[in-house]
Amino acid sequence: MNATVALFLTIACTSLSQIFQKQAAMSLENNSGSNLPAGVAFLINPNLVISVILLGSGFVSWLWVLSEWDVSFAYPFLSLNLVVVMCGSKFVFSENIKRHHWLGAFSIIAGVALISGGGAS
Repeated sequence: MNATVALFLTIACTSLSQIFQKQAAMSLENNSGSNLPAGVAFLINPNLVISVILLGSGFVSWLWVLSEWDVSFAYPFLSLNLVVVMCGSKFVFSENIKRHHWLGAFSIIAGVALISGGGAS
């Protein structure tokens, strides 16, 4: 796997993890029918388990990226997580994204494009 693929895998895994964490947090409110204590029910929540697996996968792929690229080049790409999570929250949770959030997202994308213009070293 090359570093570019590993980077996009990192972004996908860590961003999806946030969506699953939100799902897990929302299920805390709906736990009233469970016989388990709230803390135990939360820890075995499938959404939380998936989130942890995604975070672990993102961590491993990030280590691959760092083995190939300088951290000063690679790390700014993780800011794309903000954009991906924002879009995910719009489509998965029907959150209202304000105009200034979209402008910020485009600014992040432009910033990453500027940083990546020189290529990895």
